[in-house]
Amino acid sequence: MKDRHHDDAMAEVYRNDPELAAAVLAAVEADGDPAELAIVRRQLAMAASPRPLTPAEIEALRQDMGQAIEWARAELARRRNQ
Repeated sequence: MKDRHHDDAMAEVYRNDPELAAAVLAAVEADGDPAELAIVRRQLAMAASPRPLTPAEIEALRQDMGQAIEWARAELARRRNQ
């Protein structure tokens, strides 16, 4: 088994279980230990790191952007003609 940093492992746990992440954060905040809070916040920030988009997500984004561009062009033309 490959070794990995504890922060990386916890970030994956939090990424896969957002309810657990929220519960841990609430418990640590209630405890009031600033060092522990800093650690959990760092791990949560790592968990929130963006993942690469899938090809389907990229295509959906392109379609959404295309529709937004069409709307913006039509809206600009409408405003020019007022």
